[in-house]
Amino acid sequence: MGGSSRVAVVSGGGTGIGRATAAALAGAGMDVVILGRRAEVLRVAAEELNGDRAAASGEVSWVRADVSDPVQVAEAAEVIRERYPVVDVVVNNAGGFGSGGGRGSG
Repeated sequence: MGGSSRVAVVSGGGTGIGRATAAALAGAGMDVVILGRRAEVLRVAAEELNGDRAAASGEVSWVRADVSDPVQVAEAAEVIRERYPVVDVVVNNAGGFGSGGGRGSG
């Protein structure tokens, strides 16, 4: 980890659109860190994406974090920073509306 390839972080990367995005980025040669709330889902996704070498030339790793929790986001950022000093792409594919957010909030 932490080599010379470009790095992407994808929240909600364990399933659905986030996982497909992670697969596409890894397929383009980027190392990808997927984030999400469910460690087992992330572990399986990373394992499967890394196992599909026909589709992915980048490495996929995971960090468990609920992106609606600022403390968990800060902790995840520190873990990622230790592995990869530079992140080139961030895809915010997860999260919810907190108080004061969302449509019609002004």
